[in-house]
Amino acid sequence: MFLDLYVKTILSSKDRPSQASSEAFKPLFLDMGHEDFKNIVIPSCIRMLKRNPEIVLQSIGYLLKTVRLDLSKYYMEFMPVLLHQARHSVEERRIIALSTVGILSGKSSDPDTLPSMFNAIKAILGGSEGKLSLPYQRIGMINALEQLSRSPPKQISRLAPSLSSFLLTCYKDDGIEEVKLAILSALGSWASVSTETVQPDVVSFIAAGLKEKDTLRKGHLKLIRAICKKSDSLTKYMEENETSDLVQTLLSMGTLPNWCTRHGALLTFCSISMHCSSKLCCSTSFPSIVDLLKDSLKDDKFPVREASTKTLVRLLCYQLQSEASTLQLIQLLVLALHDDSSEVRRRSLSCLKAAAKINTSALATHLSILGPAIAETLNDASTPVRVAAERCALHVFQLTKGADNVTIAQKHLNMTGLEVRKIAKLPEESDGSESSYDDRT
Repeated sequence: MFLDLYVKTILSSKDRPSQASSEAFKPLFLDMGHEDFKNIVIPSCIRMLKRNPEIVLQSIGYLLKTVRLDLSKYYMEFMPVLLHQARHSVEERRIIALSTVGILSGKSSDPDTLPSMFNAIKAILGGSEGKLSLPYQRIGMINALEQLSRSPPKQISRLAPSLSSFLLTCYKDDGIEEVKLAILSALGSWASVSTETVQPDVVSFIAAGLKEKDTLRKGHLKLIRAICKKSDSLTKYMEENETSDLVQTLLSMGTLPNWCTRHGALLTFCSISMHCSSKLCCSTSFPSIVDLLKDSLKDDKFPVREASTKTLVRLLCYQLQSEASTLQLIQLLVLALHDDSSEVRRRSLSCLKAAAKINTSALATHLSILGPAIAETLNDASTPVRVAAERCALHVFQLTKGADNVTIAQKHLNMTGLEVRKIAKLPEESDGSESSYDDRT
């Protein structure tokens, strides 16, 4: 009875049903079995998608998202009509159709599903349903390939090399900037979930892309940051000379007049330092990287200074683990404690706190530098900065580890014993500042 009501009021509606109307049938969707779905729901869905897609697209997307069914058996019935809508002139239709393609991909466990979906999209891009002469049509199909990255991980890894190669070909063959950016975005989505996306030709592709004009160069920087989300992606195929070339290119971009380009370069260094700090710290260009970070701390744009601070802490934490010299990096973070932005000051304190957790004894040799700087922020006009300063002092001086540390803190912070013991009693993570170090860029 409820199933018939759903078909009549939602799938056969002459007007677009509201989201609330579809959600009212959620209990029905959650208990729906394959037989009812196949024999009753799918025929109505496909019929209405062909007849009035603008009315039922959103409702069918919610249906597929909510049912507790493996959709492997049904994806090819939906794909032709969804891919047609994914290249429609109306943007809203494209967005909803693409989201639904992602749902189908993510809820299909059959290993043959993903290659079949890829081949269907690939064929359309190749002209099987006519030439895609308008950029939004090609972008729609590229975005459909991006949605396939929501598939189960094992399936993604098997297909990633072929898809990566195909996208590179599309990039070279298309002369429209917007389409190229969509391709870079799709590559980034796949690279962020599978290291197999980053084949040797992708590495050389990125190296060449960083020399393109500003907009496409930013797209390649975003791609690098996506790749760095998988810790071993950057190191798997990149040779030392390629890494060196990449670093040199980023160093050059980090000093360009366009602040967005400088910011992109710093964010890329930040992403590399997240999982591959050794690539930077062991580079012959490391002194130049530190010099760039130092100059970036004086940049007139807050996002650039923030990205520099985040990169500094990751490099510092790596150096602390490898027992390398840390004095210069610590001095730069102390410099950041005097930044005009309270957020940069707060983040810098959180960075020092994170570093103290890794190697307190190494930081202890620099207490004469750290102490006065932390003491100054304990009186900061910003409450979040003061709170972060208290937790930073708690860890840097190890105030919970004994009376001797309290005495040392009194000396370097120029505080009374009562004031220091008050800090020692604070909950260690109550400021939530740890997230500053763990932010994903």
